[in-house]
Amino acid sequence: MISEGNQIIVRARAVGKHEGAFGDIPPTHRNLDFPFVISYTLLKNKIVSHWLVADQMILMEQLGVEQTLAG
Repeated sequence: MISEGNQIIVRARAVGKHEGAFGDIPPTHRNLDFPFVISYTLLKNKIVSHWLVADQMILMEQLGVEQTLAG
């Protein structure tokens, strides 16, 4: 976690098991472990904006979803 002024950046991992539908992907019951980064902007001790970047390719690989590239 890094903070400066009213900005906070968190680099972390989400770890769990795919037990519910994820969009069109039914539960696979596979273990998941993927990195993400989230940024928060604070104003008067409240979050006023945020964004999240997650490695969705790693997530899809762990779910067993195959990517088809048109070329």
